[in-house]
Amino acid sequence: MRTIVFFVFLLVSLNSHARVFKFSMENVSAYFAGNLGDASGISDNYFSKLSGADTTFSSGSAPSYTQAVEFGFLMTIRRKLSLKFAAELIKVPTKEGIKGFRADGVTERFTLKSELEVFNPHFTMEFNFKHDEVSRTYFYMGAGWGQMTLKNTYVFTPTGLTDFTNVSADYMGEAKSSFINYHFGLGYEDLFTDNVTFYATLGYRFLDALSVNNDYTGESINGAVTSGSILNDNSSSPLTLSMSGAYIGVGFRFYIDTRN
Repeated sequence: MRTIVFFVFLLVSLNSHARVFKFSMENVSAYFAGNLGDASGISDNYFSKLSGADTTFSSGSAPSYTQAVEFGFLMTIRRKLSLKFAAELIKVPTKEGIKGFRADGVTERFTLKSELEVFNPHFTMEFNFKHDEVSRTYFYMGAGWGQMTLKNTYVFTPTGLTDFTNVSADYMGEAKSSFINYHFGLGYEDLFTDNVTFYATLGYRFLDALSVNNDYTGESINGAVTSGSILNDNSSSPLTLSMSGAYIGVGFRFYIDTRN
């Protein structure tokens, strides 16, 4: 009798938890993902263009890639269309101990720590063009509202303070920018286990800050600045920064059973 009761209980438990995954029956998921991007567009412009026109830098100062993480939700409206809502953080790896030199490349002016990141809430549409019940290939496109933060922290040598007459002490320059950005690409998604899928993307993002504003008041290498004013580069022109470029990403989606 106990064996029968146990067997019935086991069947009920399995039936209540068993789930056959089918894309045609799934319409809501939470997800997280990461990606690596091309940094050739930004190069070292976010600090070299603010550090004196004739300043040279130690080798390896420019970043070789960007990195990003994102979290969000996906809703499938129709079998061939999904809508994605995400919060994304895109960063250039923090650079510490960057050495700035005179044009001779030998006489040190300062040591620099540089940080650049973009918080980018965005919306994406995914269009399936090949799919079955456990995998799909899709094209995607979307737009976001980027909020860029830049911080450059300078520690000067006596030579640096002599060369840059606009500064009298070490300082941290901060700047911000907000802008619309766009992205598109191709993705492939496949069942990983139970209600979890794995996906990979190859895309391109247009991420350009065409107007950057100072976020502090004080001295700088290129002259005194006030918070909210336009940030000028070494040539006294408004600074523009581009993190546009190709990227590759991977992620996991956790589909929520809404059939009950």
